[in-house]
Amino acid sequence: MQADLLNDLGEIKANSGHLTEAQAMFRRALPLQEKTLAADDPALANTLVNLGVIGRYLSEPVGELQAYMSRAVAILEQHADSEGEALANAREGLAGIYLEQHKDAEAQVLMEQMLAYARQHAGANTRQLGLALGNLGALAYHRHHYDEARRYLTECLGVLESSYGPESAALNDCLATMSELSDALGDLPATVRYAERNELVTRAVEGDHPFRARSLAMLGEARREQGRDAESESLLLQALAMYERLGLAHDLFTTASLARLRDKAHRYADVLRLADGGLTQCAKDSTLTDCRSLTELRARAQAALARKG
Repeated sequence: MQADLLNDLGEIKANSGHLTEAQAMFRRALPLQEKTLAADDPALANTLVNLGVIGRYLSEPVGELQAYMSRAVAILEQHADSEGEALANAREGLAGIYLEQHKDAEAQVLMEQMLAYARQHAGANTRQLGLALGNLGALAYHRHHYDEARRYLTECLGVLESSYGPESAALNDCLATMSELSDALGDLPATVRYAERNELVTRAVEGDHPFRARSLAMLGEARREQGRDAESESLLLQALAMYERLGLAHDLFTTASLARLRDKAHRYADVLRLADGGLTQCAKDSTLTDCRSLTELRARAQAALARKG
């Protein structure tokens, strides 16, 4: 019973955006379940999935996260007939971890399995179908397969809008990726339009939440590209503050956007401070675009300050 209570409390904390507290609950629940449940019990897999998902947001070691998710998938595959939806969700989580390791082929296999399941059960769970389409759209976008990404994301939005309406928070991920895709294609009006919609739909999320923080940051970056610097600064500062309250200080995308804004205003001391904080997030992969940007901005700020003596 104690493990069940800890899991319930953990899910409440996670849904309200208190991820560090949620993680502590799930970590306490896991050894209790391991003592009392069978090794292939689906309830054990649920806790493992929760630890894997939250751990990604909290930037826990990828090896630890993969161990959680791989174990969950292995358990649920033994119960595929009765736990199909849970298995699809676990595969989605493991696919996300593979993406962080640049194992795109492995991730795509899992995502396509999830999509096949979701299409078979679309009448019962259109949200899962939207999630599967959105994940494949995001993967195609990151691989620079932009036409493929647009097809997946357009279907994702259509599926979710028809079920939940155009202002539902369920559209969050697809709108965010559509905004990124539009930016990559140099379509600023579309970038702004999708970022504005994403910010609007996440207003329904109560309190501090990573989804809400991301939407503020994305709209802040869109406003920066529009030259609306005051609005951009306000949004980016709100996003950074929310990330910090969530225990996710120095979010890379937000920090890089604000550093670009400070660079434009010749506020080089601020650029250095932001870059030093943001670059702590680049240890896992310094080739990320925002990591390269922060490195360049930091060097330029150092040179400018040196010239001033």
